[in-house]
Amino acid sequence: IRLLYRKIKYVTSLGFQREGVCTSYLSYKGDLGNQDTRKAHLAAYINRNSEFRLPKEGHVPILMIAVGCGVSPIRALLEERVALIESGRRLGSARLFLGFRTPDDEVFKAPVEEAIKIGALDDVSVTFASGDKDKRLVTDVLLDEGEYVWNHFESGGVAFVCGGARSFGAAVEDVLLKIFQLHGSLDYSDSEQYFRRLINEKKIMDELA
Repeated sequence: IRLLYRKIKYVTSLGFQREGVCTSYLSYKGDLGNQDTRKAHLAAYINRNSEFRLPKEGHVPILMIAVGCGVSPIRALLEERVALIESGRRLGSARLFLGFRTPDDEVFKAPVEEAIKIGALDDVSVTFASGDKDKRLVTDVLLDEGEYVWNHFESGGVAFVCGGARSFGAAVEDVLLKIFQLHGSLDYSDSEQYFRRLINEKKIMDELA
């Protein structure tokens, strides 16, 4: 089992340093008192998402949209596609839109590069929400690639949306509705119906914390 988290550490407006309870516990291995036995003991369970799966039909194109720790389930999808290709399966196209707060937060670069090299991933767009330059959100890139996104769904493709906050799911829904109106010539009501149909038909699947 792989565990991915981002340590919470910041300075308040009054100048006090604060750290997240859970992420600090993991960072310090759960035992600050004994340097020889730094092992984290966790009470945990696996929350299965039985619907979050690659299409059974390998030719179906996929679109992956993720931010932050949402890259973790995306890595699993890429690893499965790599394994399928190595077993001789022919797969449809795959594109990844990935966002982090800063370049320092970018993880799993090697698996992504390996997936591109072997043909399990066709293209990846990486954005950073903060930093000195090139500050963009994943939703900004999606809007720029609106025609591609619209054609993706119209051709029967599926999408996976992964992130560490429910608000990200709402942001993706908002930009998809704009894309459907702009490139599908739908009004707002019809774009909502189109979006709901994609959800009901499992053409859009999410893994949101």
